[in-house]
Amino acid sequence: LEAVAAEHHQVLDYPPPQAFVTDFADSSVNYRLLFWVRNPLLAFSVGSDLRRAIWTRFEREGITIPFPQRQVYPMQWPPAQETTLGLTGSGGVMPQGELPEAPGQREEGSGETKTEAE
Repeated sequence: LEAVAAEHHQVLDYPPPQAFVTDFADSSVNYRLLFWVRNPLLAFSVGSDLRRAIWTRFEREGITIPFPQRQVYPMQWPPAQETTLGLTGSGGVMPQGELPEAPGQREEGSGETKTEAE
């Protein structure tokens, strides 16, 4: 990062550009690049130039940036009874007052729980 900044003709040699690790996030390592320019009105455009140059350098060096991936599940509100019951046992919402059934067990008419091996 510092080398890319030092190569830009608008970035001053002194003080030299400095890169800092600021955070280890879920899908990234975050850096901050500090650089100085003679005319403060150019700082925004020089920053844009540097981001493009860094992207190009990363591509050339084979450095990739992972992007977080999310799965979105559509839901209905309020949930339909058949939808709610269909989700039990796999992390879904349980109807109020009901407890999830333990794997390998079934309920008998007397209210007792027996294992399927019995």
